[in-house]
Amino acid sequence: MEIAYIAIAISAYALILVFLYIARVKGKQPSKPSKLTTISMSLVLVGFIFGNGDSWFGYSLMGVGVILALVDLARSLQK
Repeated sequence: MEIAYIAIAISAYALILVFLYIARVKGKQPSKPSKLTTISMSLVLVGFIFGNGDSWFGYSLMGVGVILALVDLARSLQK
């Protein structure tokens, strides 16, 4: 794995941690991420990992993960 892919994975992980830190509200218990969010984050990370050999496979996994995350966001905003 090239250094660029490792840097992208580390930066994505750092962005997720920053987002979770900002999303927390003081005085409230942070809610657990939904199953759909967990699946979408996993697909994006697997897309990073398998993006080396077949770029279309990695990009398609990332795309499905992003679409699932947007669906989950839309569902959570409707509640």
